[in-house]
Amino acid sequence: MNSTSLNLTCYKIAFFILLLSFSILSLNVAPARSGENADSIAQSEEAISSAFKETLKAEEAGANTSKLIQELNEALMVLSEIKANLTKGYQKETARLTYELIDITNNVKAKASFLKGSAEEYRNTMLTYSLMIPAFGVPPFIFVMIIVWRWFSRRYE
Repeated sequence: MNSTSLNLTCYKIAFFILLLSFSILSLNVAPARSGENADSIAQSEEAISSAFKETLKAEEAGANTSKLIQELNEALMVLSEIKANLTKGYQKETARLTYELIDITNNVKAKASFLKGSAEEYRNTMLTYSLMIPAFGVPPFIFVMIIVWRWFSRRYE
């Protein structure tokens, strides 16, 4: 396992531990939610979930998603602030943080989509090169080897 995949695995594990800890903390906040508060929490969690899925797709395509994981961790911190503000009853701050979280996750999704496309394009380019180099490199090599063979065969007849 190379160091890049090891780092990505570490980021995944850290992200899941952070997500699990925030999920456990949200159990304490659940009784204090009203309908509107539950909607902002659900909307925030859905935004983080969809951003994480896009990031995972980009990573599967071969993109370096370490910065995106950091941004998702930032979004999770904002989610914890939202939940804390809900328990204190700060509606305006909760709404502002919800919009901030949605902006962060939309930014992550856009970057992940771009990185996924770039990684796929790079992979296709490398595949093309790996097919073209042998196709154009082997025939001249064989031609040169035939000329050398003929030269040696004439010289030592």
